[in-house]
This record gives sequence, structure tokens and C-alpha cells, in this order.
Amino acid sequence: MCEITPFGIYCKPCCCSDLIDVTGIAAVTRDDRTKLISQPDITWGRTVLNYNHIDNQKELDLWSSYFDKAINSLLKNGFSIEHISRFWLFIDGILDDNEGKYQIINLARKKSFEKYKVYQYPASTGIGSRNQIGCVSVLACKKKCGDTFTPFENRVQTNAYQYPENKSEIPPLFARAISLQSRNNQLISISGTASIIGSDSLYENDIERQTLCTIQNISLLINPEHERVHISKIKPGNLKLEGVCSYNVYIKRQEDYKAVQLLCETYFPKEIPATYTIADVCRGELLVEIEAMAIISS
Repeated sequence: MCEITPFGIYCKPCCCSDLIDVTGIAAVTRDDRTKLISQPDITWGRTVLNYNHIDNQKELDLWSSYFDKAINSLLKNGFSIEHISRFWLFIDGILDDNEGKYQIINLARKKSFEKYKVYQYPASTGIGSRNQIGCVSVLACKKKCGDTFTPFENRVQTNAYQYPENKSEIPPLFARAISLQSRNNQLISISGTASIIGSDSLYENDIERQTLCTIQNISLLINPEHERVHISKIKPGNLKLEGVCSYNVYIKRQEDYKAVQLLCETYFPKEIPATYTIADVCRGELLVEIEAMAIISS
């Protein structure tokens, strides 16, 4: 599920969702273990923990233990809390119980972060899985020079960890993106991003507008000096996305795949790694979610 590319690290969706298309990179599967990959001045570590469905009464305990195990595994391999850059959460039945299942995961994450004193929130993707299988994965990175990741937010979106109670009873503790500064570039890892402005979901049942809004949100994250434009005025030339070097797309409905793919291939740079996966998104009205990696010249 992860590969080192010329652009840094690129991680693919796990096999518990229905992967329907991959471009630009071969799939690699990792078992339940921590994988370390070293480069001349940087070390990446990734822990992947898979689980099978259990009854809801034990859900909180299970997720709490998996967050703990994932973090602890990295700590045992020489990383510190400050090195944790992002999580992937593949959640069986993410929309069950009127999205109550996702709130259980948010509570488990909160308990684990409090236990390990995770005060600088990493990037994250929380997405549905299939076949009663789920996955918790965490990525960490440390540089010899001691630099750590810096989280940042999108000014047109409410910070996820500050969502009002009517949007998320227990706010999800993640940053919209995190960056690692090198001498000449920023490596940016963008969290799962959807058609949300402020804390509101926009364009219900409109896959094209949701996709365009999502792509614009990614553009605003990596170009904070730009202004948001109305959805009707979005054109390939007025979204700056040249720095994006890979992206993963999660689509709720199979029939929307072609429309989403066409828009992504129109707006994102050509010939970069991309995946398209059928999976539920964390809100019932959202039809698509996109995560990405970007390299921005300093």
C-alpha cells in the first residue's frame, strides 16, 4: 500500500475497499506490521493494522486499542509523537447508526491522542470499507536535520477539530493538510477533502459540483493566497494545481466514476499517480472525497 516515488511517499487505499482504477504506479500490499523505508536524509515509517467486523458494543474498545497500537508501534521503532504525519481509517459501516459509527471512531481517536499527548493534529482520511473489514494505518516521518511536520488549514473551511456539535458530536481531530519543509520545497500531504465550505456540505446529489468544489478546496489549501470563486466560474485555468504529484479518489456510487475521473483528469496535472476507489464518505450526503500529495517550491 505504499511506495517511495521521486516525489516522496505515495500511499494507496487498502484492499478493504473496492479499488477500480490505478494509474501511474503498481500496487504493493503490506501486512499488519511497521514498514520502515530510509532515504539519505529521511526515514518513513508506516504501521497498518487490519481487523474483521465485531459487534458494536466492542467497537470503541477495538478502535481505541488500534489507535494505541499503531502509535506505540512507531514509538518503538524510533519515532516520536511529533513525527506522526497522517492517519488512514478504513471503517466498516462508517454511515451506520445515522453516522454514529464514525462518532465512535472520533471518540476512540480523541482518547488515544489524549493518552499519547498528540496536540499537533496530523492529516487524515476516514473512509468506508467493504466486506466487514477495516484498517487503521499511520504514517510517520523524521529527518536527520530534525524538522517535523507543520499542520495547516483551509480558510474557507471550519477546522475539522472545531466542527460544531450539529455537524459532528465529537469533532474529528485532524488537520486539513500537513507540510514538511526542505531546503527548496514543501512536501504537502492533504487530508481527505470533500465538498464542504465552513462546516456545511454543499451540492447534495450533484456529483459534478461536489467534485469541482472538492478540487477547488485542494487548490486553496496549497495556494492560500487565492480567492474562492463561485462553482459556475471554475475553469481549468483558474485553479492552480501544478504542484499536485499524486491523488486518491473515493467515490460513493459506481455510476459516478466516469464523471469524477473526467473532472480529475481535466484539472489535476497529467500523468501523475492516481487511484479511484468505491467507498462511503463520512457524511451521507457527500458523494466524493479526494486526498493528495503536493510538492511546492519554496
